[in-house]
Amino acid sequence: ADLVQEYRGFGGVRLEDVVVVTRKENGGCINFTLCPRTVSEVEHVMKGGKWPPTVDEAPELRRLKLTDPISPLPPPPSA
Repeated sequence: ADLVQEYRGFGGVRLEDVVVVTRKENGGCINFTLCPRTVSEVEHVMKGGKWPPTVDEAPELRRLKLTDPISPLPPPPSA
């Protein structure tokens, strides 16, 4: 409880993944999450870098659609 009080009000980000659990022989899971997850990915995007990337630098996250050439996200609204 003391540790919770120490960080209360500090802020933060909650990241959740959308996954499908598969048989072990099929890899164990498929991750459909497309947001930046690693420190280097978040820093890259915060500096204005392109997302999604053309190369997945964290294949251990098993992000199936991350490097597809067609973005699954709609374009941002115009200002």
